[in-house]
Amino acid sequence: MLQYKLFHNWEISFPDDWSAKYDTENGQYIFYPSDSDLTFRLTPFYARKEDQPAPIDIMENAYTNSIPISAKLRDPDSLALEGLHVKAYENKQIQNGKSVYSIHVGYYTVGNLLSINIFGTYKPECEQALCHLKTIKFSS
Repeated sequence: MLQYKLFHNWEISFPDDWSAKYDTENGQYIFYPSDSDLTFRLTPFYARKEDQPAPIDIMENAYTNSIPISAKLRDPDSLALEGLHVKAYENKQIQNGKSVYSIHVGYYTVGNLLSINIFGTYKPECEQALCHLKTIKFSS
């Protein structure tokens, strides 16, 4: 496993044979295996309000406002990480005649948010890939 340091003190690990790149235009870290269409897109955010880190409710609202309207809320309990709040959603859309399944997970605390979007054509593969979220670390 390779550990990746992301902006704003976030870290995550993925298998050695996965590809990784940073999209400067969207501020996203992109991770994917070579033998699948599974893709992780991670976007770290930091926000301040009146010279203080933004309150948790602002970080939560920023995350929930980024979720597609058609997405359904998931039980986040299995995705919980110590010291962080979490919200999760899932969605299914048709793109270019193919079903695309997505899982959206947001980890947040005062002033910080890590927005994660997992995309793939096979729901079981997306579900199984959630195990990588257990490697997330945040240091304030």
